[in-house]
Amino acid sequence: EGFLVDENGMICSIADPGKAVKNGYMRLPSEGCSSVAADAFANVPSGIIEVYIPANITYIAQGAFAGLAELEWFETAPSGVYCTEDGVLLSDGGTCILSFPAARTGSYKVPAKVTRFAPGAFDGACISTIDAVDCSLTDTGGIPETIQLLQK
Repeated sequence: EGFLVDENGMICSIADPGKAVKNGYMRLPSEGCSSVAADAFANVPSGIIEVYIPANITYIAQGAFAGLAELEWFETAPSGVYCTEDGVLLSDGGTCILSFPAARTGSYKVPAKVTRFAPGAFDGACISTIDAVDCSLTDTGGIPETIQLLQK
């Protein structure tokens, strides 16, 4: 399906962008893989705006989506390990922000159930403010200095 998958079922890169990405939409394979490596998409061509993560993906390494500077939205299968809220990729039952779409701008209001940000979750993000006033954060994961964090 256009992806480079290793013998362990880990997506390591895109082998054929023409097959893997259609009109800015990248749908991860629903068979033959179960995880995504760190920096898997760091060297892919520009133009990926949305990523779909099927239920068979049970592990996503931190930084897996680094380099997708035009990414605006994540979408997940409803029965999978991962979920999304407002296009932001969440793990741990929706309590951890795993990856924030880099191309989103303005401010972002964090859902109240979020308790932590994965390391690098906001790396490359173009937003100016993270509003976490309604949350009880235990770990902010190293937010870039260009982003203001509002907390209780």
